[in-house]
Amino acid sequence: MTTKVGPKVCVYKNTIQQFPASQIDAGQGKVVLRDRHSRAYFLSGSHWYRLGSVYLKHVLVGDAGIWGVDYANRVYKYIAGEFVRSNASLLPGALKYFSCSPTNSCWGVNSAEQIFFTTISPTTCKISNWVRVSGSAKKVEVGYDGSVFVVNSGGQVFQRTGISSSTPQGTGWSYIRMCVSASHVSYDLGRLWVVSKGGIILQCFH
Repeated sequence: MTTKVGPKVCVYKNTIQQFPASQIDAGQGKVVLRDRHSRAYFLSGSHWYRLGSVYLKHVLVGDAGIWGVDYANRVYKYIAGEFVRSNASLLPGALKYFSCSPTNSCWGVNSAEQIFFTTISPTTCKISNWVRVSGSAKKVEVGYDGSVFVVNSGGQVFQRTGISSSTPQGTGWSYIRMCVSASHVSYDLGRLWVVSKGGIILQCFH
């Protein structure tokens, strides 16, 4: 990957902590996280509030509400104070991490830390051919505006550059310098949320 430094400043001071954090997701002004005990939380004002009683390996928030996946890969939707089992299923294949934008552009990484891009039909949910993208990553996250970020095995964060309607998979990577090693990121409304390997939550601003 290229190592051009991105124009962001990352801070943890005054960020509301829920220690030890493990995974975070942000969408349209809402923020949820999962701690290392697999419990889900929602940020409201200056406090994190526990969501339901189901233990999850991933939690996310967006247009369709709050969703989660447990360790048996069962999908849940948060309804009236609890995670309710859904009949939705995960996509088949060898990907270990998967994230999409509202424009139906999707990114994934496999167990070999290879990065892939595809598009999904909004009417049939049919997946186009996967395209291998340069670089390697453990996790990939796509923001509501289509911005793409990855975290590699060394805890470094990169943003995909050159994304356009003619080149939806982008053309390069921009390195975002941080004071900690990252384990997870999420992007929303111009703010990059970061969970460090030590479980600390940071916010990065342009």
